[in-house]
Amino acid sequence: MTTYAYAGQLKRGVSVARQVQEYMRFGVPRENILVEDGAEKASLRPVWSTLIGRLARGDLLVLMSLNNLGGTYAAISREWSRLVSALGADICIIDLPAVDTRLSPCVSAAVGQTLTFAAEREQANSALQAKGIKDAKNNGVRFGRPKANYSPEFISAVKRFRNKEITLDEALAITHLKRSNFYYHMRRLKLLDYIAK
Repeated sequence: MTTYAYAGQLKRGVSVARQVQEYMRFGVPRENILVEDGAEKASLRPVWSTLIGRLARGDLLVLMSLNNLGGTYAAISREWSRLVSALGADICIIDLPAVDTRLSPCVSAAVGQTLTFAAEREQANSALQAKGIKDAKNNGVRFGRPKANYSPEFISAVKRFRNKEITLDEALAITHLKRSNFYYHMRRLKLLDYIAK
């Protein structure tokens, strides 16, 4: 039996370096800790694929979090099933001490069923959310920041500033904007052809 660990970028939480330290404290030899920097999608994890190729029946895989298995419940459930059922490897999650398949075969089955349930709920919620967004758009709801409507006074102040009829401070006083916002909206007016480029 060989003990491996996988340190990958988590969405939030523990850095890769900290994961490596935790694995070494857990007793995993440094040469058996595989590190993947920056990849978040399961399809873009070559080190993970290498690790899967090395695992044999009875080996132990130590992970910091279930999120190391994938980004969604469906991906986590799929990887859990592949590791435990197909490869016959044991899994130990440091963040969740009760999730250690070496304790009992029941742990593996319970976690697998829980992950499958969570994946189904996640998929149903995503479908419901997509339907709600589609219905809202069909009813004319606009998402995102509202478009800026520029008043004639604002456009006039920008034109006068660009023609050097007024100073920047005077233009800021007229428009009630900070300098960075003023320049941002002045560029937008150029893009929208309100003023000459």
